[in-house]
Amino acid sequence: MNQATEAHPRSLLIHDGELADVRALLVSLGIPFVERFGAESPADRANPWDLVIASAKRILELKLPTSAHPPKQIAILAHDARTLRSSLRRSGTTLIVRRPVHPAALRALVVHSLYRGPEKRRSARVNVGAPVRVKLGWRNREALLVNLSVTGCRLLTNRPVERGRSFRLQIPSDVAGGRAVAVDARVVECLSSPDPALGRFITSASFAGVDARLHAQLTAAVAAHAEGPAVCAGAPPIAAGEPTVAEAALPATPGAESASANGAPPDPLDEEAAHVLMGRDLSRGGMRVDPNPLLAVGMNVRLAVHAETREAPMILNAMVVRDDGEQGVLLRFRDLSAELARYLDYVIHALPLVIDDDDDEGCLITELLEAS
Repeated sequence: MNQATEAHPRSLLIHDGELADVRALLVSLGIPFVERFGAESPADRANPWDLVIASAKRILELKLPTSAHPPKQIAILAHDARTLRSSLRRSGTTLIVRRPVHPAALRALVVHSLYRGPEKRRSARVNVGAPVRVKLGWRNREALLVNLSVTGCRLLTNRPVERGRSFRLQIPSDVAGGRAVAVDARVVECLSSPDPALGRFITSASFAGVDARLHAQLTAAVAAHAEGPAVCAGAPPIAAGEPTVAEAALPATPGAESASANGAPPDPLDEEAAHVLMGRDLSRGGMRVDPNPLLAVGMNVRLAVHAETREAPMILNAMVVRDDGEQGVLLRFRDLSAELARYLDYVIHALPLVIDDDDDEGCLITELLEAS
């Protein structure tokens, strides 16, 4: 049976009737997919799938061609066994879901697995190159806004601003796309500029307290520069493809991506996927999560954990204490009550996921509720 809203669905669901809840989830998410009861068809084996979800039996029988970009494969297990895990890993299975699993956790996992390219989708960053004001306490300072996203910015300033210092960024209406924007921010890093003529210091900052209204304003400001940087009064014209003066002065920023040229709004599922964190190395002290542009060292975050034995999510507070690049970001839990600590111990020993590596450590699916 096919469930599709486009010509070539990129997701495949294979089972013998036991994954009806997964089917309902895909339908509710509006994800086009092909559903097979029993084995896949010969045509399925030639299709370039992005995601394959199947029962353990069916995923072990799956025969997909070798590809430079193999699909994510999720196996849903009714029971667990070490030998079965080993067989699934050898088959190329990416994640193994051990029932019971909370529906919200399963949803987060599917969204996270299907929408790949995190730097591109999670924090569109555009070059601006326009003057703004920075309010530090009672003082207002001039700065040059180098680039902007809904989660943070980079500035060129003539004075250093110490790491962890809070300030208020004031973006004028002509730069923000028609309406002035003021947002609270905190310095993540302040380095010497390679070109002091443009500003003696490069200040990177993350935004704090971004509610739905402010998020919409920042999104509009980002969209206003999706097709190129601002043109400042008195600045020389910029040839097509030539970097802005501010951009040329800065070292490259890994993961910085421009918004789409047509200014299209972000896909809601992409936005949801941006807030899904996969926790590893879990203990009472904290955990490691995959690299995520929404997180910066020094941030305080609130996380929701969906566990099968609780209807309401478990809420955890944590701090981002270290960024290990491709190895991930370390979070340290804060303010754990005795009840939460006990329940966390239970969750650690009853994780529904097994990572595709050589050990049997589980992975905790969490949702990022707030970062400041």
